Amino acid sequence: MTASLKTYCALALVLTTIAAYALPAQSQSTETTSEEDAIMTAVVVEGRRISQTDLAIGLDEATNTVAVTREELLSAPSGISGLKMLETLPGFNVQTDGALGLYEFGNSVMVRAFNLQQIGFVLDGIPMGRSDAFGGSPIFRYVDNENLGSVVASPGAGDVSLPSYASLGPIVSYNSIDPATELGGIIGYTVGDDNLQRTFLKFETGKIGGFSAYISRSKTDGDLWRGPGTIDREHFEAKALYEFDGGTTLTAKYVSNDFFDFDSPSGSRSTFEANGSDFGYAETLPETGCIIPVEVDFNQDGVIDDSDFQPLQTGSCTSYFADRVNIRQDSLYSLSLESNLAENFFAKATAYYEDKDGFGVSPDSYGNTLGRFLDQVEVGVPVTHPRGVQYGLSTVGGDRTGLVLDFEWQIANHSLEFGGWVEEDVYDRTQLRLNNTNGSADGEVLFDEVAYFRRDYTATRESTQVYLKDTISLLDDRLRVELGAKLLDIDYELDGYRDFNDYAIRIGDPGEGDTLPGFGPQVITASYSSDPLPMVGAVYDLNETDQVFASYSQNFALPRGVDTIFDDAVGFPAPQPDA
Repeated sequence: MTASLKTYCALALVLTTIAAYALPAQSQSTETTSEEDAIMTAVVVEGRRISQTDLAIGLDEATNTVAVTREELLSAPSGISGLKMLETLPGFNVQTDGALGLYEFGNSVMVRAFNLQQIGFVLDGIPMGRSDAFGGSPIFRYVDNENLGSVVASPGAGDVSLPSYASLGPIVSYNSIDPATELGGIIGYTVGDDNLQRTFLKFETGKIGGFSAYISRSKTDGDLWRGPGTIDREHFEAKALYEFDGGTTLTAKYVSNDFFDFDSPSGSRSTFEANGSDFGYAETLPETGCIIPVEVDFNQDGVIDDSDFQPLQTGSCTSYFADRVNIRQDSLYSLSLESNLAENFFAKATAYYEDKDGFGVSPDSYGNTLGRFLDQVEVGVPVTHPRGVQYGLSTVGGDRTGLVLDFEWQIANHSLEFGGWVEEDVYDRTQLRLNNTNGSADGEVLFDEVAYFRRDYTATRESTQVYLKDTISLLDDRLRVELGAKLLDIDYELDGYRDFNDYAIRIGDPGEGDTLPGFGPQVITASYSSDPLPMVGAVYDLNETDQVFASYSQNFALPRGVDTIFDDAVGFPAPQPDA
């Protein structure tokens, strides 16, 4: 293996050397080419996974900018998550559960001191909001690599013009390709380990007058790489573009993502050492040992008789894989208008709407459910005695609506940019435990029998951002100085049942102490406003091949996990925003 690698590297070096010396020799043999033209000033070696050097290293950028180019995106294995593609960039530490990076609860990204929830993501100028699996808009739900032109990342601090309330620093922009000018299409089929099958179909209309469009569909199916269960992802993308006379362009975009998968358990190092690296949930329920009849006053009439149900207590059977699932159905619509309003005055407006829906399921044991049931039934909450292992249902949904406006004015040696962004993000969440038939983890769900309630609320975020930026060209355009600032204002409201204490307040041990009525549905509000956040940067051309750059900026973000903070049902002042 080592010898083969050394041979390959040596061959690559030889081929590079031949190319470096052969090209000048050919130029010198041409009579019409001068000796000065024959001198080669630079040699750039491009591999399949590295291309468009100026884009990849952030040429002419005053901030630290790196990129994944289209050639790199297309050379990645089929079906790889758009988030996982960041692992090729310097400064990004990406870890995923599985080779594809599709399991949403197994993704981890670190950029310097910032994690996934503190990185801003933008798709074609549309802010993607939070990266949370619950109620968020993770970027990998909205992209297929085949339709991306580039992924441009700022590991330090993003440009002030980019819309994001999630970022305290890094911002990553995903840019899709425009429709092709010629009629055509793509058909791709991939098979792999763990019964992986992926199809990709794309149809291009070509350019018809000023109109062009494409639509694509990818379907990914496979088994989990550890433990039982499957992954099922169906993804549609469509983009239509119309070019008017005079430089005006109208672009419509649509993305639909339907995702279903089973959970993978987390565990300590000792757990995996004891069970092996493919440790997962149980594929079948044990035939004996965990189903125990429990005699209870199911009708709550103070008398146990034949009319009472005897539930099956299956507390030790909560590792069954079939009741640990995640389902997400998300759609994104956007409409962009770009136009030259006047000479050297450019404008772009992007309106977008995102619809989010989904749910997750995890089991709850009889013993744990019984305690919560006793609390809530004592204060009059309409709950039903648990039958055994409970069906733990958490629903998530909501929508985001927003508008982004950008203007650019070229005047003398100044490029003046200004604009703003407004958005309303509505997030709905419920959490409860339902009975299963016969109390068994594989029993039919009894949706009319709630063993206990936990959450039922709507959280709303209203965000407003304005920015101003001036890029000044000096010294015959060898020096470019950027001066900018932005303001970000966020209003937050949570309305509903936040957690257990809003239903019932336990004092003492379950069933033994007193239980008080809960706080009831609550309304919590908080507002966060930034001071003017500055950005100053400069990039200087030392010569034709070398540049130096420097920048300074400040950023602002909504506190991480703000829903988790506010839905804890404990009285406390609203936390201050991170800054």
